[in-house]
Amino acid sequence: MSDKDVKRPYESPLRVAAAEETRGKIRAAASNLFVRHGYTATSMKAVAAEAAVSERTVYVAFPTKAALLGECIRVAVRGDDEATPMLERARWRAILEAPPERMLSLLADASAEVLGRTARLLAVGESVGSEDSLLNEVRERGRAATRSDFLEVAKAMQRAGALRRGTSTGRAADVMYALAGSEAVYLRLVEHRGWSPSAYARALEHALAGAVGA
Repeated sequence: MSDKDVKRPYESPLRVAAAEETRGKIRAAASNLFVRHGYTATSMKAVAAEAAVSERTVYVAFPTKAALLGECIRVAVRGDDEATPMLERARWRAILEAPPERMLSLLADASAEVLGRTARLLAVGESVGSEDSLLNEVRERGRAATRSDFLEVAKAMQRAGALRRGTSTGRAADVMYALAGSEAVYLRLVEHRGWSPSAYARALEHALAGAVGA
């Protein structure tokens, strides 16, 4: 039998759009519940009720609660449901291609924007211990991806002469990961102490400049 003889399933654009809309409703409902009640107290049944879909529909879209939280965070980080990697997006390309003196300022602004969307969800994920193996796997993948993105920023800074002499790109990436990637610092300053996101961004810029800037 040739490939031409094999019947392939057909998915109409309307069906695909409807499925994506349902996934979006589930993500929105889950994000609200995770932030309000925490990871452990949020059940897939509760997510289904909040999204006004069946529990089976939730499980078809997201086979585990860990996968659901991971997807909520992934979409929040990117700001949309597109598959384009972060460093290929205009905001982050601008950082990699910026003049040396502008790199950390743009990085701080971008980090503040991302954490404004994700900090509460990230805190939910971090609040659960490593004994949850499924969530731990999702969490570790997210951490690795974040650190990898900061490594590319550090390499771009090194090429531009914006990295402090004697500081390796790996060490710089670790510092960025710890400071610019910390939802705890963002929440403590912005939500607990009432800082504006722009004030947070400027403080982050100064901290990074003092740690890794040329």
